[in-house]
Amino acid sequence: MGSKRKNNTAHARTLKKQKPATFKDLPKEKQLLYKILTIAAAVIVILLIVLYKVDMLPHLDGSLQFRGDKLIGASENDLVINRESGRYGENGRYFIVGNIDQIEGYTPYPELISASDSYRQAFAFKPADAEDTFMSSVVIQGCLMDYEDLIGNILGENSEDSKVVYSEQFDGVSPVKGNVYHGATRTNYERDPETGLYVKFINAYIENGVKNSCVMVQISYKNAYKKEIPSDEQALSDIIEFIDKVNVK
Repeated sequence: MGSKRKNNTAHARTLKKQKPATFKDLPKEKQLLYKILTIAAAVIVILLIVLYKVDMLPHLDGSLQFRGDKLIGASENDLVINRESGRYGENGRYFIVGNIDQIEGYTPYPELISASDSYRQAFAFKPADAEDTFMSSVVIQGCLMDYEDLIGNILGENSEDSKVVYSEQFDGVSPVKGNVYHGATRTNYERDPETGLYVKFINAYIENGVKNSCVMVQISYKNAYKKEIPSDEQALSDIIEFIDKVNVK
């Protein structure tokens, strides 16, 4: 029994005297392998940092890359929104929410589009032959809220004392593209007290697959006498044609 205790004590002393293995104790082959792996990891980290700085890594949120003063992946007919208010270019976060087909019989009307952010893409048009229609302009753009919030804002503006009269909300599906839309019309009465002219607008918001977003189509009609302004039914017929020019994401 005493002999076993001595052996155990001697074994414990031997364990205490053993030094932990160090890098130098590894075989040269393993040392070389670890050096290569360390260098490779450092190179990968540096490469990722460089790629991040020049915006060449995919964005996890789906926003567009920005390189060389250009948005990568955006075509000239895409509807592009920026989710960073007041921050443009490389500091913005741009998303494609849809695109539009060619619209015949209308000419571009860029004066209606805000120029504060040149990378945001929206479109405005006016009739090529303005004398044949009371339509003044058409605007198609992406929005930073979903249609429910925007419709609520419009309908919420109406009041008994207002000189702006809103229709009831309308909802539908466009006959060609199958776009789901929601909207309302508004007519401004006595816009010009001296002439007694009226002006009419119709807004439609198209659902899309981008979170907290939709596509707006707005038609504005010229100032006209009450008997000349389009009815709500005519305005709805007009806007459906443009809704079917939109391809949503």
